[in-house]
Amino acid sequence: MRILFYYALLLSVLAYALARGGGSERAGALILLAGSLLTHMALSPMGSRFTQVELSVLAVDLAVLGGFVILALHSDRYWPIWIAAFQLIGVLAHIARLADPSMMRTGYAFILALWSYPMIALIALGTWRQHRRTQTTKGS
Repeated sequence: MRILFYYALLLSVLAYALARGGGSERAGALILLAGSLLTHMALSPMGSRFTQVELSVLAVDLAVLGGFVILALHSDRYWPIWIAAFQLIGVLAHIARLADPSMMRTGYAFILALWSYPMIALIALGTWRQHRRTQTTKGS
């Protein structure tokens, strides 16, 4: 149920970004969607999930981090910097698991998933601000 809620929220924000956002908002939403889908496909089977470092998920997370860093470097907005920082926290969770293999698997999974929601919120907020900016410019 949680996964359905997450994807419904993500797809709603993606539609909003595509309809009302600028290039940065569209790119950010598409990066997050691609990362979410690839992560879902990269996860280990349910019985062994998060019992050790999810190396394929780490690879996806590093690629998504690279995408958000590139977006932040080329965008004139501030929110991509924050979203890249949130993604970095997810990557650091993998490193923490490498450093401490006794980390609880539920804690590891929670840290990886937690930052997805603020990232969706940042894209929604960035889209709202961009749309407001363009409406103000058109009204002048």
